[in-house]
Amino acid sequence: MCDEAHYDSAVIDDANELENFEVVILPDQVVITDQLKKKLQSFWKSGGKILASHRALPAFLPLTVAGEVEKFPTYWRLGGSDRVFYAAGLNVRAGKGVEVLVPRVLPYFKRSEEHFSSHLQTPPVAKPDQFPAVVAGKNFVYFADPIFREYRQTGNVAARDVWKQAMVRLIGQSPFGAALPTTVLCVPRRRGRDLLMTLLHYVPLRKALDIDVIEERMSFAGELLHLPANAKTIYIFGANQTLARNANGAFTLPITKGRLLLDVPDFFKNESK
Repeated sequence: MCDEAHYDSAVIDDANELENFEVVILPDQVVITDQLKKKLQSFWKSGGKILASHRALPAFLPLTVAGEVEKFPTYWRLGGSDRVFYAAGLNVRAGKGVEVLVPRVLPYFKRSEEHFSSHLQTPPVAKPDQFPAVVAGKNFVYFADPIFREYRQTGNVAARDVWKQAMVRLIGQSPFGAALPTTVLCVPRRRGRDLLMTLLHYVPLRKALDIDVIEERMSFAGELLHLPANAKTIYIFGANQTLARNANGAFTLPITKGRLLLDVPDFFKNESK
């Protein structure tokens, strides 16, 4: 999800320090050890942001688990429409100062061999359930359902898109390539005062039963690269060629396929090493 939304990320554990991160993501089944709990609580109290899902719920957040969802697949009510969520989540009560971002809607009944309707899920009831799907409070967003497993298992785009909205709520859009297609991998790195960016555009296809295949290089032509205002000029690495900038400040990518290396000189000139 971070790759598709172009957030630079790292996989860490309870031995790592957290102060250099803007947000800590706790996916689905992460075990919050005593050491991690202490670091998370200090991080959160000092203004750090936490995005957690399912059973990876820090005990210090104003939320209370009230068991598991019994009727599923459930639904998320998004903008007047209901989007199915296949995996079973938790029933969580929100405490003081917690806002419901996405209500959960239950099906009429849980499907079984004796009770079923067409397709893969039972239709939703009219009213939202007492237990919400997504909530938010000061410096945190919590998903009561296992969104990361859901996206990996079923490709549930609604889960990914709501996760991205939560990230924007917590820390804003990615500063590096927020408007690029999800199929572009964007890797920013620092070299002295310069920003180096690697863009990869290869789309795997499930053409065989056992393996995904990358057969074609995809184009960058006409895509827009958004960077912070201190990116004044962008060079194509190894070539004396710069990217054109439009009236809105975005840089237009060239007609190149597969791999593109970019150099942004003096991007970090006003920051200490």
